Amino acid sequence: MNTGLSGGDGPLSDSCRLIPPTPTNDDECDWDWSRSRCAHPEYCKWHYNFPHLVGDTVCDIRPRHEWPPAPPEPDPGRAKVYGMDGPITVFFRDWNGDGNITDGHGHAYLFLTMRRGGSNIYSLDVTNRNTPKLRWVIKGDLDSNNMADDPARNPDFPELGQTWSKAQLTKVKWLGSERYVLLFGGGYDEDADQQAEIEENDIGRAIYMVDAYSGEMLWHAGQDGNLSIPEMGYSIPADLTLVDINQDGLTDYLYAVDIGGQVFRIDINHDNSGSWNFANGGVIAQLAGVAEQGSRRFFEAPTVAVDSNREYLNIAIGSGTRPSPMNTTVEDRMYVIRDRNIFNKPTSYRYANGGVITEWSLFDATSNIIQHGNQWDKNAALGSLSGAAGWFMRLEDPGEKILGRASLINGMLLFSSFVPQISSSSCNPGVGLNYFYAVNIEDGTSVLNVSVMENMGSYGRRMILNSRSIAPQPSVISKGGEMKVCIGSECLVGEDQRLEPANLKRLKRSFWRENR
Repeated sequence: MNTGLSGGDGPLSDSCRLIPPTPTNDDECDWDWSRSRCAHPEYCKWHYNFPHLVGDTVCDIRPRHEWPPAPPEPDPGRAKVYGMDGPITVFFRDWNGDGNITDGHGHAYLFLTMRRGGSNIYSLDVTNRNTPKLRWVIKGDLDSNNMADDPARNPDFPELGQTWSKAQLTKVKWLGSERYVLLFGGGYDEDADQQAEIEENDIGRAIYMVDAYSGEMLWHAGQDGNLSIPEMGYSIPADLTLVDINQDGLTDYLYAVDIGGQVFRIDINHDNSGSWNFANGGVIAQLAGVAEQGSRRFFEAPTVAVDSNREYLNIAIGSGTRPSPMNTTVEDRMYVIRDRNIFNKPTSYRYANGGVITEWSLFDATSNIIQHGNQWDKNAALGSLSGAAGWFMRLEDPGEKILGRASLINGMLLFSSFVPQISSSSCNPGVGLNYFYAVNIEDGTSVLNVSVMENMGSYGRRMILNSRSIAPQPSVISKGGEMKVCIGSECLVGEDQRLEPANLKRLKRSFWRENR
């Protein structure tokens, strides 16, 4: 990545040697009960109880001359090879439902993106896994210069940058017929790694739709796209959020976010006659601020759900610059904005009294007054929220940022944040602290069970996770009984009930089979 550390602490490079923390004294030499030996045996040795030569479970630090040699330092002049570094989409069809797709009655295709590895998208036929075949390739940034290609050389994909955005498989109405397509963001402009403040990018400023079978470019949005959106001047590395609001198998509209802090809505015209009138759309929110402190960028897809009264859509998106996890200057947020156009195309994409949604259009829920204020303050806060276009919450620790997508279950918005903790060694993997947040998506109030927890920050809405590396997206796990919320291997429901039991409604187990 070669990303800049804020505050002059030097670069954090992904070419670091991943070395486990090295014990430095006897107190850091622990006994590994599962293996009946010292943990880190290359640095620690078993303590003997002389003169009886009876061992116990105490370990001592070895003399330094007994330590293993350190691995060689990486060559800073050598280019990092990433290869295929992006998400994969599977397109599986079993036309006669017999479970056999190698008899000509089905297929299994893969769509692979490259992320840091490059600017192409590949389609593979793995129907017969012993003889995989390359089906087609979409190529972007032909000059590898992080600049949009000359349309004369790359007429279909001149804006395609590093392919971070997942190629999402869906069906749309195209020229009156249903068609399998892939929808994806224009990708990432690597030059943004060096941009401390929000600046327009040179590539990745588009949304593309291609035929899933042939790879043919059917439609795209951008400043010069079939759908022209002048504000689309920033890269779109995040996945798109597709919405099939009537559950008929066809995408009705989608949301996209960019690294300029913007949110877009695109509505598909099912009665289209081609690319020129396939979709309408525009920017609905601009949430970045000024200077480096306000350089809020979106690298993850929004989480979208209809509210309990079916009056609006909640669009939840957290800011955080994924290529710069150690930055401590940017003041990041969690945003939830409301879109009242659930079943219809908006007459205007200027949702806030003729303008786009900004922080000034949102209720500041940071202080959690709705939950912890006196009655007068609560009523005033509820009044402000009801007239707002949503709410936002400031992350309170310096450098705290959201680097993963939020999850939503039973009205609970679940997400994790990362706080950098600068180490004396830039290659030390234990470089941060993770928090888990659980809030009501309607107003940002806590749904954590404060009665069983101590030292909770952010007005009772977060707890510290055990993991020191960047935590993944929260997952909801249920086997038909107790529901568990897990972040990686750490699950937050058990005997201590750290999430309010009232919010953990039992999920009914369902079974289905879908043949396409």
